[in-house]
This record gives sequence, C-alpha cells and structure tokens, in this order.
Amino acid sequence: CKLLTMKQKGTTMIELIIALSITAFVMIVLVYSYLAVVDVFGGEMNTSNIEIESSRAMEVMSRELRELNEIQAAASSSISFWGKDLNMNGTKEANEIITYSWNGASDGNLVRTVSGAQKPIAQHVNNFAVAYDNSTLTLIKKIDIKVVTGSGDRLSTKESTITPRNL
Repeated sequence: CKLLTMKQKGTTMIELIIALSITAFVMIVLVYSYLAVVDVFGGEMNTSNIEIESSRAMEVMSRELRELNEIQAAASSSISFWGKDLNMNGTKEANEIITYSWNGASDGNLVRTVSGAQKPIAQHVNNFAVAYDNSTLTLIKKIDIKVVTGSGDRLSTKESTITPRNL
C-alpha cells in the first residue's frame, strides 16, 4: 500500500503524444515556410538576372548605335549597320556589319549577329521595337529602341533614343 500513496513520477503516454504532435506541427510549419522563402528567392533572382541582362543589352546596343557609320537595313524589329571601322581603312567589311534582331517569339532571344555568327544578348524577350525618325536610310538621325523582357506579371521595359554621331 506504500505504492499507492507514493507520488508517481514521469510522463504519461498521452502527454508524450501531445508533445510529439505539437513538435511535428511546428516542424511542418517551419519546413513549408522555408520552402516558400526559397521559392520566392529563386523567382526574385531570376527576375534580377533578366533585368541585369536586358540592361546590359540595352547599354551595348546604345553604344554601338551611337558609333555607327552607316545604316544598312532598318525594320521594326531589327537593325543592321556598319559599326566601327575596326581597321580604319574606310571600307565596310563583314566583321564590321552588326545586326540586332528578334524573331518575334514571346520569351525569345534578342540576337546580335556579326560576320554570320549569332550571339544572344538578352533572353526572355517579349518585344523588341526599333523606330526611326525617317523612313529613308540615309536620312535617319534618331533611333528609338524598346526592349521588353520577363514573363507573366514581371515584365521590364527598357527604352532609349539614340542619336548616332557619325551620320
């Protein structure tokens, strides 16, 4: 009868089950929160990379168009021109003709072509528009460029008006 009067020490099975249930619930909430943060971070990094790439592409195009010597072809989604006279001989050569173009496909590439070699300079392009102040190639003095990149509701628009120095 001494056993009946002595206070029992330890935890019951029900207390253990409740503690494990609470711990499991907290762990599930933490794991789902972590996965959500990782997903958002990945999306933001992708958006940031697209933004940086489109800024870099716009910078390169603007610089090369500012230094062009002669426009070869002008369309609404492409431009071809004689860029820098690399060997300074006053004649156009294949490695001096530059073309920027976009195939019109949503989420496509903006491509820079020199001597037949194509190199994407921006990905996830949804629009590339080139507008000119005149429809006659030899009279063009201003070029407006617009590049829209991204996807869904995360679109980035870059615009620039270029006045070529050598025209």
